[in-house]
Amino acid sequence: MSILSFLNISKYYGSDLILDHISFDINKGDKIALIGSNGEGKTTILKLILKEEDVTNSYNENKISEISYLKNIKIGYLNQNLISSLDNTVMQECLLCYKEVFEIEEKMQTVLNEMQENKNNDELLEKYNNLIEYYKEIGGYSYLSDIKNYLAIFNFDNSYYDKKVSTLSGGERTKLAFAKLLMFKYDLLLLDEPTNYIDISTIEWLEKFLKSYKGTILFVSHDTYFIENVANKIFELSNHKLEVFNCDYKNYLNLKEERYKYLEKEKEKQDEEITKLRRFIEFYMPKPRFTSRAKDKEKKLNKILENKIEIEKEKHKNINLNLQSSNLKNKELLCVKNAVVGYDTPLLKEISFDIYSNDKIAIMGDNGIGKSTLIKTIYGMLKPLQGEILSKRKLNIGYFNQFDLEKEDSKQTILEYLRNNNLNLSDKELRSALGKFYFKGDDINKNLFSTSNGERKRLLLCNLSLKSYDLLLLDEPANHLDLDTKKSLIDSLNKYNGAILFISHDRFFVNQLASKLIYLTKNKNYIIEGNYDDLLIDLEKENLENNIAKENKEQLVEKSSAKPQQNNKLSKNMIVKLQSEVKQIELRLSEINEILTNASYTSYEEVDELVNEKEKLETKYLDLLSKLEESNENG
Repeated sequence: MSILSFLNISKYYGSDLILDHISFDINKGDKIALIGSNGEGKTTILKLILKEEDVTNSYNENKISEISYLKNIKIGYLNQNLISSLDNTVMQECLLCYKEVFEIEEKMQTVLNEMQENKNNDELLEKYNNLIEYYKEIGGYSYLSDIKNYLAIFNFDNSYYDKKVSTLSGGERTKLAFAKLLMFKYDLLLLDEPTNYIDISTIEWLEKFLKSYKGTILFVSHDTYFIENVANKIFELSNHKLEVFNCDYKNYLNLKEERYKYLEKEKEKQDEEITKLRRFIEFYMPKPRFTSRAKDKEKKLNKILENKIEIEKEKHKNINLNLQSSNLKNKELLCVKNAVVGYDTPLLKEISFDIYSNDKIAIMGDNGIGKSTLIKTIYGMLKPLQGEILSKRKLNIGYFNQFDLEKEDSKQTILEYLRNNNLNLSDKELRSALGKFYFKGDDINKNLFSTSNGERKRLLLCNLSLKSYDLLLLDEPANHLDLDTKKSLIDSLNKYNGAILFISHDRFFVNQLASKLIYLTKNKNYIIEGNYDDLLIDLEKENLENNIAKENKEQLVEKSSAKPQQNNKLSKNMIVKLQSEVKQIELRLSEINEILTNASYTSYEEVDELVNEKEKLETKYLDLLSKLEESNENG
């Protein structure tokens, strides 16, 4: 069932065409990845859905153009605005999702007060009963347990309820935002690059959650693995057009490849046909006897040229990151020895590793674990709290920080920023360098404050490419880059002869580039030869070995125990007592369910108390049954 559809939708910003007559349907249960290069209009589509932008109508055509919504559809958008205040507690944030519940509670109380003053008023009684029915419908009697259940899904136990949002990590805030989205019970979720700024464990958790999520999702992402693990449909936006692929990402890639090969063959045939027609026309048009035939061929040629096959794959742009190094072959560059890093207190456990020329070392781990701090310490911006960082030779170190431009004067233009950081180069050389990173024409005169995240990332990479380095320290270089640019960056970094130490949560990026991986956790630092896939194998193996060791230890404890094995068999009197308690609880639960079913005969305050009592009784009931069952097994 379609819950939203675009029909022949176009969008211009001024005279710039963004979307050209795009059409698609979103059906209930779809998990759609909206992909395409930066600047193609993906976020514009989300804004059109949310009615934050208007469609650009064309007055010179007869095509119907409209966006259709399922009646009363509720659409949720994951962004920072979902968190109302960092000063709120987790529970306060969640209670905001039930604003309507509290409004109805107030109305119910008002009517209840009126009923006490005007007894036997049938009109007020009917009004109160209607309010109670609606209150029940919107979750009035279950909202507290609903909140607890939703928070539990996202691994928030009761110790989080009174924590301020400001104390949560970035990943935890993202989880809280998702929990709130579910509490609002939206029909369609819109997610714009949900994996940006969250760590690897949160990304993996998010994938599993969205995969099992029953609702409908449209999400924008450049994270290949995330798309692969979540999407069951692909919307590809390219050259202002949108194409729908009713399949997952792997099949989409296969279809694209097959289509490309087919188009290549068809283009080859078409080019041959065009060449033959042009030769015929050129040879026979001047001859009076064959002029009419030549004109027929000319008409045929014009029709072919109107539908000339263009292969989009040939139009992909690539950044030209020609990084220079001193080419120190097989040399040890730097040694991290028993280092503990942090500010006032240590952030991670003691770590030691060496960096050699040609090393491509990835650093992964949860947010706040100390990844950026480790890189800053190696660069010399911070001193280690313990241990030392030893340079084995004189090194030129390049440092790439994704937030570097935030410290700059935002009124600077792109060209001015590059000029101020490369005083030895002429404007002609700088313009040429910017051109290799997609900055064309007036782009170079943009102020830094008006640049997109992707443009800022390309500018920093461009600046990095203008100097020679022995070691590159890169903090999240792949964030905000589209798939094509990311692949191009990987190719450039793989060709670089120097060493690279880089932070990334992008598993595709790490797998394509890393020859060594440092995975930081609170309890242990893992340093392995290989990439992310190799790390998973090692962690799985370690987990298996730990489980075997635990089982062996338990068996040894059992064998060495001198005491005879005790069972949990209960006495007959205790069994009778527990069975009596079980029956009493069953009777009380039956009474509560009957009262809740006929909620119009009681106040909402009493119902709230009954719901709490029911929860406690159900917990005790299960505990008693467990004890009785265990006793039977041991008997």
